[in-house]
Amino acid sequence: MGCMVLYAVGDIHGCADLLLELRQKISADAAKRDGPKKLVFLGDYVDRGPHSADVIDILMSGPPQGIDEQICLRGNHEQMMLDWHGKRDWLASWLLNGGRQTRRSYGKDAARLGRHLKWLDGLPCLHQDGGHVFVHAGIVPGRPLAHQRNIDLIWIREAFLLDQSDHGFVVVHGHTPVRHGPDIHQNRINVDTGAVYGGPLSCVVLGGRKPGVLRVK
Repeated sequence: MGCMVLYAVGDIHGCADLLLELRQKISADAAKRDGPKKLVFLGDYVDRGPHSADVIDILMSGPPQGIDEQICLRGNHEQMMLDWHGKRDWLASWLLNGGRQTRRSYGKDAARLGRHLKWLDGLPCLHQDGGHVFVHAGIVPGRPLAHQRNIDLIWIREAFLLDQSDHGFVVVHGHTPVRHGPDIHQNRINVDTGAVYGGPLSCVVLGGRKPGVLRVK
């Protein structure tokens, strides 16, 4: 059996058509590789794009063909959606950040929304596999993983993005769109290529000497 092949997908933001197409590409790539395969989604499945509810249905259906395990992480937009439902004074902020599109994607289907909220509420904020740590936004540099706070894992930007230190692992993240990505550094890989803004939906393939990239647009 070969070593683990890791796939990590950046921010989807309601682009269900791109997600379906990328899943097909991932399956085709996985068929060419030996060893077990794990697919990690880095959060921000909802908001801004038109089909957030469909995106969650696709993710809840399980991994695409050829993938042995699927991990879905929580992003800040999932947290805003959950906080609005919990009546925590987040409604206005959520709506201004793409929540209106998400609400429209559910129509009047309260049961579907309820199922999705329950699923979202169970999503973790961090996943580690060997030399890679997967989070939505990043980590606080210099702070042990066990002491990282969820609010930082899903919201942090400059303090993490500008840090060039060796974390002891490579952080794979999204959250901050990059025009020509994925953006690959020695200590981190940014997989958010702005699909909802007209960029591609991207996936990095890890496990070999050099990260591979799958894109759909």
